[in-house]
Amino acid sequence: MISHFFDIDTLIKINNKVWIVDKTNPNIPIIKISTSDFNLIKNGVYKSQGNKVDYNGQSFWLPTDIFNKLKVKLKLNNGNLGNIGISMQEFLNKDIIDNIDFKINLNNITHLKNKTDDIYIICSKQNKKNYETVLNKLEEGLKEEGLKIKNFYYISETFYNQNDDDIRYNKIKLLLQHLVGYRTFINKFTDEEITRYDTVHLYDNQYDTIKIVDEVNQVLKSILKKTDDGLKSVIKEDISEYKPALVVNQITDNDLNKKITKKVIIDYSNLIKTFESFKIFENNSYEEIPPNFYEFIKNCCVFNLYVDKSESEIDMEVKKIFKSFKYEELEKWTKAFEDIQDILTEISDKLGSNNIYYDFKSYGAYKGQEIDALSVRIDAEKNKGFKGKISKSYFEKLIKRRLPNMIIDDYEYSENGEDISEYEDIYDIPPEVKNNKIWSSTFLLLFKSDIH
Repeated sequence: MISHFFDIDTLIKINNKVWIVDKTNPNIPIIKISTSDFNLIKNGVYKSQGNKVDYNGQSFWLPTDIFNKLKVKLKLNNGNLGNIGISMQEFLNKDIIDNIDFKINLNNITHLKNKTDDIYIICSKQNKKNYETVLNKLEEGLKEEGLKIKNFYYISETFYNQNDDDIRYNKIKLLLQHLVGYRTFINKFTDEEITRYDTVHLYDNQYDTIKIVDEVNQVLKSILKKTDDGLKSVIKEDISEYKPALVVNQITDNDLNKKITKKVIIDYSNLIKTFESFKIFENNSYEEIPPNFYEFIKNCCVFNLYVDKSESEIDMEVKKIFKSFKYEELEKWTKAFEDIQDILTEISDKLGSNNIYYDFKSYGAYKGQEIDALSVRIDAEKNKGFKGKISKSYFEKLIKRRLPNMIIDDYEYSENGEDISEYEDIYDIPPEVKNNKIWSSTFLLLFKSDIH
């Protein structure tokens, strides 16, 4: 059997841009920057030009042309550099993403027409929920060409946990699963079987794609080292018998050489040096966190408590908390959280609100028991289109239908004015702040099975 894995960037081009915004009006960009320019800014390429902007615990060094343009825009709008922020709305906000221009390019895949090989799409940096409309359009375009996608793989569910080496490692691990026929968990193979292929083709346009040829057997060796002995022996025997192959195709912008192709035979016995990029995965103290686990921990256990920390500091907190969880409990809550997010999105649409806050904690007030619970707060503002109160019974009906193994407790509803403590003089308070009201619904979600 043969399969083909396409990184989605080889088939679709989305013109997402990073916004520089005034934090007092974050929904309107002052300047938009291309992703490539922002990566140079974030990596300090322009540091020598001395145009520093601090935001959320990180320093960004702007090139002089953008910095001068920014100063002009701020002056025209009575803004100042102290209020500058970086916004990723075009990567995170589904409503905005749905309206961004994108272009589908099927030239890299049409050679598979009239073939029976399996086709997969790897979404390296796209979140399924936010990019659903774009992905549906891609799938429709492929169907028109007679091409059917067997599955989409989302290997970096959270936008904030993205590193090029991590992404490449996750791609290699995904390909290895289909080359040996067993799924992985953390950094070892499990006895859960998956479709095995004799030959796997990868198509990717990252500049370092071809490195995968040199690294795949080293990653295999690393994963086998942590795999249970019985399964390890089975996998080694299968590799010796079937001799699976990986064909790596690096898609380029060079019209004279659009594709660089290299093939490697999967072999656990090769004596290969440890590649620098993957030393982190050889470190026994490091545990790779599955993207959905990461998303739950970041949103419910860390993010709201550490909003002033940098992304790297948040990442460290996530990893620390991950190690403190029992796997069964984390898996249970992670699966539930995906449905909870869908339910609360539906509720927030009815409220006219996008402000949802989570806090996972130990709850000691349920009939004298100490159990884990997810605390949820939904805020809706008068100034942002509040549509009306939603009752506890409505919440319970949604939960009962979608999450029959959970219950709601400690439901509260409140109405408050906006916080005006930052204003020293009452006359400085803008009318839209003074007259604003915030309606909050708070409640706890518990698993019935945890209640004794």
